[in-house]
Amino acid sequence: MIHFRMKKVGQVFHSFAESDEADRRYYQSLTPEQRMDILRDLIQQPQGDETK
Repeated sequence: MIHFRMKKVGQVFHSFAESDEADRRYYQSLTPEQRMDILRDLIQQPQGDETK
């Protein structure tokens, strides 16, 4: 079983464009290794019927 620890962070945006810009800035602030770690975590998550 995989356990994840995540920092809970909330933000309020006044438009989708503002939200998209914040996402872009966040992912640009990560190192390439951190972005690859996120990708690996997403790939390892069960999909569809695998969750049963």
